[in-house]
Amino acid sequence: MDNNGKLLEEGERDEEGNSLDWLLQKEKSEVIIPMDTNVSIQRQEHMDVDSICSKTFTRERVFEAASQGNVVLLEGLLEYLRIKGKRLTSPEFTDELNGKTALLKALLNLKDGKNDTVEVFLAIAERTNDLKDLINASYKDPFYKGQSALHVAIERRSFNHVKMLVENGADVQAKANGTFFQCNTGLGFYFGELPLSLAACTNQPEIVSYLMENPHRRADVTDQDSRGNTVLHTLVVIADDTTDNTDMIARMYDQILIQHFKPETKTVQLEAIENNQGLTPLKLAARLGKIGVCLIFF
Repeated sequence: MDNNGKLLEEGERDEEGNSLDWLLQKEKSEVIIPMDTNVSIQRQEHMDVDSICSKTFTRERVFEAASQGNVVLLEGLLEYLRIKGKRLTSPEFTDELNGKTALLKALLNLKDGKNDTVEVFLAIAERTNDLKDLINASYKDPFYKGQSALHVAIERRSFNHVKMLVENGADVQAKANGTFFQCNTGLGFYFGELPLSLAACTNQPEIVSYLMENPHRRADVTDQDSRGNTVLHTLVVIADDTTDNTDMIARMYDQILIQHFKPETKTVQLEAIENNQGLTPLKLAARLGKIGVCLIFF
């Protein structure tokens, strides 16, 4: 994928065109099947309007394909959407109860870090002028409100999908602020709402580094969640004073400070930022009695 959200292979495309053309029904008499596909297709003919319309693509069918990673079920979907004037973010293709899209469904169903439908959905969205809307669509229900595809990719620990989403316009400051993600509710996991904080709290240094220094859109490490906590505050909150946890937090804390600090520029002092209670990360650690974290500061 290039900086403009165009989907590319890891190398340059050859002159035969997009390797997903066989699935997206580009008008060609013969196509080349990508080497990593699990689908065996000898020849794809251009599908006329009648044959496209004979297929009925419902949300259930598209979501089934997403959950199974079955790209064959999506054959003809692009032309169907064009004929019907619909997009993957149209109400017909999203869950009316929580706002879940096919992309979110696919990312929630990675198998060994893969789901072939993810790239197909992005390719279709790009061709229907829906790419950024699909990527940044998030849950709408009170429980998971704000959780985006980027959050899910990080939660699934899929660096490849994180890069794919960011390269194509994912909002790196999207905030998952539903009840499930709030502190002291006893319902889920508090991680500071932001993608960077989620990666930090789940000990994913490679993703943290990428979010902070990628060439597309870099995460603002000074951003604060609804409690006023930055990523450093959040690391303090999840501390439990066990040896492994303290070591992880110390490494992540130092990594973020080092990557944030640029001698050639004037940068905000992260450790001086106060949350809604007027507490810096150090003061928060003292207030919460996080002894192991307090030792990191000295």
